[in-house]
Amino acid sequence: MRRIQGLGRPLVALVVSACISVSAAAPPRFNGTWRGTFHGMWVGPQPNDKVALESVHGFELRLKEVGGRITGDFRQVDSTAPARVLKNARRFEDRACFDVDTDDGMDMRWCVTLHRGDLVGMWNKGPEGGRILGGQGIGARLFEVKAKRVPAK
Repeated sequence: MRRIQGLGRPLVALVVSACISVSAAAPPRFNGTWRGTFHGMWVGPQPNDKVALESVHGFELRLKEVGGRITGDFRQVDSTAPARVLKNARRFEDRACFDVDTDDGMDMRWCVTLHRGDLVGMWNKGPEGGRILGGQGIGARLFEVKAKRVPAK
């Protein structure tokens, strides 16, 4: 009887530890290929009414999430550049955030979530960490991102 009682505490600790680690790793939500658009700064002459315009670009994003770790690549469809590997990609509760390099060397920090099955979010000039690590920080302009999941073949 003493042996069984002695095993009780370590067994309870093991069960509680397993429950905590299982609940900490949320199920993958972002897996798959996404196609959509992102907005950016207008390049070229401004119209007469001086309204700040935004350009719109198509993209394809492939994401794979395993245990909260996200990997993937980004391809801008109106560019001849090859797909870019995502950097600093992580999941923060219901959001996925990552850095993407562009053709002109700019670093875009994307943060997206799922809304009614669509990928929605924003990007601003990165990298992760804001001004202290070279990003824009407070006052940066935020640009819209939206995409739909491509059905698996």
